[in-house]
Amino acid sequence: MGGVDLHRVIRNSFLTKELQYAPKQSTGLIKDGSDLPAGPPPLGKWWGVPGAEEVTCQTEFLADGGAPLLVSFPTGTDIRRTDMLPPGGAVHEETNVELSVPAAAGWARATCTGPVKASLLFRFYSSAGVPTREAAINTATIPARRFVTFAEQGEGQPGTAVAYANPSDTAALMTFTVRDAAGEILDSFDQTLLARGHGAQNMEGLFDLTSFSGSLEITSTAPIVTLSLNAEAAPVFSSLLPGELE
Repeated sequence: MGGVDLHRVIRNSFLTKELQYAPKQSTGLIKDGSDLPAGPPPLGKWWGVPGAEEVTCQTEFLADGGAPLLVSFPTGTDIRRTDMLPPGGAVHEETNVELSVPAAAGWARATCTGPVKASLLFRFYSSAGVPTREAAINTATIPARRFVTFAEQGEGQPGTAVAYANPSDTAALMTFTVRDAAGEILDSFDQTLLARGHGAQNMEGLFDLTSFSGSLEITSTAPIVTLSLNAEAAPVFSSLLPGELE
C-alpha cells in the first residue's frame, strides 16, 4: 500500500473511549507492540477533567481474546495503570517506541471516579525511528449496536480499516455489510466477537472484492465500540468520524 498498511496501523494504535458517568467507566481500543516494518507508534492519552474535583482513572489493557495485555510506558510495563488528574487538569502519556517488538493487538478499559474526556494521537515511524505520519482518533461516548461509515477499496489496495471491541461480558454476533455508492449490497457476513474481545481488519481482509466505494454497516447483538481509518490517498491516512446510529 505505498508505505502504510492500514490494517497494521489500526491494530497498532487504536483508542476509542466510552464514557459512562455512573459508574464512570471508560472503554478504549489500543495497541502495544507492532508488526509494522518500523515498529509501534506511541499511544498518547489526553484526559481532561471538566469538573472541580480530583479524578482518578484506572486503565486495564486487554489482548484480542480478552486476556491481560502488557503495555510499555516510560514509567514501566504493566497490564494496567492509574492516573490522577487535578481539577481542570490533563494527562498526556505515550507508549514507548520499540521498533523490534512483535505484534500484540488489544484494547483498554478505564474506570474513573468522575467524568473525563479522552483521545488518542498515533504516529507512523520510519525504520530509522523518524515520525512520518500521524492521525488523531475521535472518541466514542457510548457502545452501540449499529454503525455506518464511509468505506472504499482501490484495486490492489487494502482499503479502509475498521477496528472493534466488545466491552460487555457477553459474546456479540456482528454482521458486516458493504454497499456501493448507490446503496446496493455488495457483500455481507457474520462474525462472533468474544466478550471483552477486539479485532481489526482492512476491507481487503473482510470482503472478497476487487474495488468499491460506498459504505460499511456493522450491526451487533451486544453493544460494541468501533473506529475506522480512511486511506484514499495512501500512504496518507486519517480517522473517520464515529459512526454510531443506535
